[in-house]
Amino acid sequence: MTDGLRERKKRERRAALIDAAQAIAGERGLPEVTVEAICARADVSPRTFFNYFGSKDEALLALDSFQPPPEAIETFVAGGPTGRLLDDIGALALAGLERVGEDRDRVRRALHLIHTHPALQAGHVRWMERRRAEGLALTRRRLGAEDPRADVVAALMPAVALVTAERMGRPGADPDTAAQIRATVAHLRDVLAP
Repeated sequence: MTDGLRERKKRERRAALIDAAQAIAGERGLPEVTVEAICARADVSPRTFFNYFGSKDEALLALDSFQPPPEAIETFVAGGPTGRLLDDIGALALAGLERVGEDRDRVRRALHLIHTHPALQAGHVRWMERRRAEGLALTRRRLGAEDPRADVVAALMPAVALVTAERMGRPGADPDTAAQIRATVAHLRDVLAP
């Protein structure tokens, strides 16, 4: 099996697990979503499930879809792609959102679940905190470990991606991810420097 085929099969299995979790939540309600039910619907073993997700909430929320590719992360750390910090946060968020691609409907369903089921908000908060911690590490690599701006930049990074994703999930929203990121960064710039 080639690496390309192996990766495609992994993506398909991951998508099947997310779809199963979200379908069960939609059809039978959140209390009926269990790892066992997800596995039965996706026709995989619990061991396989845990190769992809740490919990049923992770499968429901599909939030790992937002992770930017390694080359975008390294470009950010190196001071790029523009050299303007706020624009580069937007570029990093765009790189993560562009990876969403075929997961766009799954992410929309996840955002709907977060808004309609308060029990899932804790998982969402944990995801935001992990993204903030990762962003802090990246920002310290870019700005230096002692730069006082690093904490603020790290807090903005997941917020830019999340606000953009939520806007894209609204009915009639512009489907152009880059345009949505630019709008989010422009609004952020307006707020920070009126």
